[in-house]
Amino acid sequence: MGVIELSEFIKLVGSNIRELRKAKGFTQAELGEKMQISQSYIGEIERGQVNVSLETLEKVTLALELSLFDLFNFKDIDIDENQYEKETLIEVHKQLLSERNLNEIKMFHQIIKNIIKMVDHDI
Repeated sequence: MGVIELSEFIKLVGSNIRELRKAKGFTQAELGEKMQISQSYIGEIERGQVNVSLETLEKVTLALELSLFDLFNFKDIDIDENQYEKETLIEVHKQLLSERNLNEIKMFHQIIKNIIKMVDHDI
């Protein structure tokens, strides 16, 4: 498997922070206030425009009452395929499948094979 570029990883972390923030019911302004940083900086983090320090990531986890594992668990991210590279998408899908049982993985595999056949035959 390819290596995820740092810029892609930063985008993934930012997207995950956005999803986790929304799941907790916080606005960017509320999270920024709780972390004592600006709303605009929260937006930059969520858009993957800044390389966030470990100290700031710790503030995020404390403010949202999460673990660091939660910040780096990308299986629940609703991703825009145009925003990420192939290796990043593969990693996200790998995490999605990792918690499934073998029968489910086999079923997904068969579905993907059928989709590939349809695409290859322009069905």
